[in-house]
This record gives sequence, structure tokens and C-alpha cells, in this order.
Amino acid sequence: MHDPFIYHIVTVPDWDAQKNYLHYIAPSIEKEGFIHCSTMDQLAATIQRYYGNEEEVVVLKIEAAALEYELSYDLSMSVNQLFPHIYGPLNMDAVVQVEVVKV
Repeated sequence: MHDPFIYHIVTVPDWDAQKNYLHYIAPSIEKEGFIHCSTMDQLAATIQRYYGNEEEVVVLKIEAAALEYELSYDLSMSVNQLFPHIYGPLNMDAVVQVEVVKV
């Protein structure tokens, strides 16, 4: 059974540009068809791996059951782990916490 919450990491400028919309659209939707997310256990390593050049990032805590679009756990071959992916825009009412994290 999966955790009831998943986490999405977003840069501060990208979050500031979309935080007042009903849906958040990550750049990866157009490129890959989904929004990358992490579990709580994967979060720190994901921030370190992909956002090490940022001073801070925004971490969105998302209630999985409240998502409007499909949530799938897919294998990332590079780290051999299953990661949660949202196959469509993130409805903001599923975001239960927004936290700015120093990198």
C-alpha cells in the first residue's frame, strides 16, 4: 500500500508563477506526459540529485486520493525505484502543504 501523500518539488519562480491557479502544470507534462513526484523517503535524494544548484525549492505535499488525474508508480531505471507520477495537471485543492526548503 502506498503512502496517502506524495511530494512534488518545484523551483521558487515556477511556483510563484502558478501558485494562484486552479491547476499547476509542470514543464514535464509537455515533455514526458506526467508530473514527477517523490515519496517522503525519496524526497531528500531527489532534491539533492536534481535541485542542487538552487538555493531553495518549494515542496508540495499532495493528498494522493484528492488528485483529479491518474497517479501511477513507475520504475525509474536510473535509481531502480518506483516513483509516483501524476498523468495530468495537479489540481491545487489536492495540495495540503507548501514548504520552502533550503537546498
